[in-house]
Amino acid sequence: MLTKFETKSNRVKGLTFHPNDDQTIRIWNWQSRTCISVLTGHNHYVMCASFHPKEDLVVSASLDQTVRVWDIGSLKKKTVSPADDLMRFTQMNSDLFGGVDAIVKYVLEDRFLRFYEYSTQKDAQVIPIRRPGTPSLNQSPRTLSYSPTENAVLICSDLDSGSYELYIIPKDSVGRSDVVQDAKRGTGGSAVFIARNRFAVLEKSTSQTPFVRYVVWSNDMENVALLSKHTIIIASKKLLLQCTLHETIRVKSGAWDDNGVFIYTTLNHIKYCLPNGDSGIIRTLDVPIYITKVSGNTIFCLDRDGKNRAITINATEYIFKLALLRKRYDHVMSMIKNSQLCGQAMIAYLQQKGFPEVALHFVEDERVRFNLALESGNISVAVASATEINEKEQWYRLGVEALRQGNAGIVEFAYQQTKNFERLSFLYLITGKLDKLSKLMKIAEVKNNVMALVYDFSQQEEKLKSGYKATTSGKLTEALRLFLSILHTIPLVVVESRSEVDEVKELVIIVKEYVLGLKMELKRRETKDDPVRQQELAAYFTHCNLQLPHLRLALFSAMGVCYKSKNLATAYNFAKRFLETNPVESQAKTARQIVQAAERNMTDTTELNYDFRNPFVICGSTYVPIYRGQKDVSCPYCTARFVPSQEGNICGVCDLAVIGADASGLICSQSQVR
Repeated sequence: MLTKFETKSNRVKGLTFHPNDDQTIRIWNWQSRTCISVLTGHNHYVMCASFHPKEDLVVSASLDQTVRVWDIGSLKKKTVSPADDLMRFTQMNSDLFGGVDAIVKYVLEDRFLRFYEYSTQKDAQVIPIRRPGTPSLNQSPRTLSYSPTENAVLICSDLDSGSYELYIIPKDSVGRSDVVQDAKRGTGGSAVFIARNRFAVLEKSTSQTPFVRYVVWSNDMENVALLSKHTIIIASKKLLLQCTLHETIRVKSGAWDDNGVFIYTTLNHIKYCLPNGDSGIIRTLDVPIYITKVSGNTIFCLDRDGKNRAITINATEYIFKLALLRKRYDHVMSMIKNSQLCGQAMIAYLQQKGFPEVALHFVEDERVRFNLALESGNISVAVASATEINEKEQWYRLGVEALRQGNAGIVEFAYQQTKNFERLSFLYLITGKLDKLSKLMKIAEVKNNVMALVYDFSQQEEKLKSGYKATTSGKLTEALRLFLSILHTIPLVVVESRSEVDEVKELVIIVKEYVLGLKMELKRRETKDDPVRQQELAAYFTHCNLQLPHLRLALFSAMGVCYKSKNLATAYNFAKRFLETNPVESQAKTARQIVQAAERNMTDTTELNYDFRNPFVICGSTYVPIYRGQKDVSCPYCTARFVPSQEGNICGVCDLAVIGADASGLICSQSQVR
C-alpha cells in the first residue's frame, strides 16, 4: 500500500481515477479487482469521468467535443448535456438507412429499431435490440445497414475496435416489443450489405481511409458519394473519380435525388452537386438537419431532436443545369418559358459553360444581349442590338464577327456605319464589286484621302541589313520581327526580269534560315528546366545557314551550353568548328581549353537527339532533326522542311502557307507565267 486516506465522516460511496487515452471508460470491482464494464463511444481521448452522487450514472467528457452520461445499470447512454459556446455536445445519436419507401432507424434512447414510412410519414416501433439491464455487444452503435429483400439489419459499433450484430426483422413485428432476438454477432468494422443475402465486413488489420466518414450510394447503385469533414467525392461504382467538392463549413449529411443529383447539407445550407462538379445553394437553414431521402421537391430529414421532418425545396435551378449538362435542350426551352430563371449568376453560368445562346433568353439589356449574340454567333440579334446602341465599338466588333462567318452583307453594313473606307475598299476588292469600289475611290479623292502602298525589292534588302545588325547586337526578338516582316512582304513585291525573280527567291531562303534559327534560340532561352532540350536547340542553331559572325555566336553558345552540362564530346565538336571561324583571341582561348578538357575525357553524360556526322535538316515546327533518307514535307512558299505529321498545318516559319500543299510557289513576275 502506497498511501492511506482516512476520513471521520460516513462511509466512502464513490471513487474516480484519472482516465486513460484509449477512448474508453472502465468500471472496476475493487473487491474482485476485475473490470466489470467498458463504456465505449468517445472518438478521442477521455479527459475526465465522474459518478453521480445519488444515481447509478457516470458522466464523461472527451476531446471529441461531447459530454456523455452513462446508465451503469443498463450500460447505455441515457442523455447528453445541451450545447454552449465552449464545447459542442451531441444531442442525439441515431443511425439510419433509407430504402425506396421507408427508413429504418435505431434510437439509443429507447433500445428499439423503429420503422418510418415516407408515404404516410408514420413512425412505428419494430423490435428491441437487447433486454433491459443486459449488456450487449453494441454498446455504442455507430452505423446501420438494411437489406430490404431479407428485411435484415446490421448494427455496427466501435467496441473492441469494431463489432456488428445481425437482426432479422419478422414481417409481423411492427408495434410489438416483447420478442428479443438472439442476434448473430461478429467482429470487424463497417459491416454493410452488398447483395440480397451477403454482407461485407472490414477486417481490423486492413488499412482504411480515416478521412471518409460516410458513403452514400445513388438509387441505381451506379454512383457513390464519399463524405469527409469538408470534402465530397463523387465517383462511379468502380470508384472512377467524377468530381471533388470542397466546403469551408463541415458537411453534415447527403442523399441522391431521383435525377442523379447529390443533395447535401452543411451547418446552415442545403446544397446540390451535379455529376460534373457544379454546385450551388438550394436554401439556407436555421438549424442543422440530417437528410435521409430526397423525393422530387421534398427532402426528408432528421433534426437534432431526432424528429422526422419533410422540407419542400425549389429544385428548378439544378434541374435546369442538369438538363443543360445532359443536352436535353427541349426540356431547357420548356423550363425557360415556364420558370422564373433569371439573374446575373445564371447568365454567367450559361456563358461559362458555353451556352450564350441560351443566356440570350434571360436578358433585356442591349449591351449584354449584343455580347451574348456575338459569343453565340447570332448575327441577327447582334445587328438589332448594335442598331439600338449605335456606337462605333459595337459596329466594329459586329463587322469582325460577320467577316468571320463570311456574311459579306453585314460586314459591308458595319463598315458603312463606321465609315471605315479602308476596310470597305478591301472588302469590295476581294468580293469583286468593282462598281462600288470605283465609287469609293471617287469619295476618297473628294476627301483627299487617297492611300497607296508600293513595295519593291530594295526596301527588303534594307530590312535584311537591319535584321543582320540586330542579330549581331543580340537583339534577337527585334531581328526576328524584321525577318518575318520581309517574309510577309515579299508576296506583294513585283519584279520584271528572271534574274530579279532569282534574287527574290534567294532572299526568301536566306530569311527563312534566320527565322528558323532565331525561333529555336528564343525557344532555348525559355526552356530553363530542361538542359537536354537546351543543348539540342543550341546544336540545331549551328546548322542553320547563317552569316559567319552569326554562326560564330551560335557555335560559341552551343559550346558553352554543352560544356556546362558535361557533354564534353559534343562540346569538343563545337569548339573545333568555332576555332575554324577565326574568332577573337579571348574566345579562342576558351575554345582551346574546352578542347583540352574534352581530349582527356571524350564522353557525354547525357544522350542528345543530335548526330553531326549524319546530314540533316531541322523541322520548322517541332525543331527536331530530319536525317538524310527520312521522309519530310515542305512549305510551298519559304521551302522550310517539316516532319510528315505536320502536313496540312500552317507553316511554323513564315506563318503564311499550308505545309505540303500542292501550290505553285512564289509568283512575283509576269515572266514566270509566260
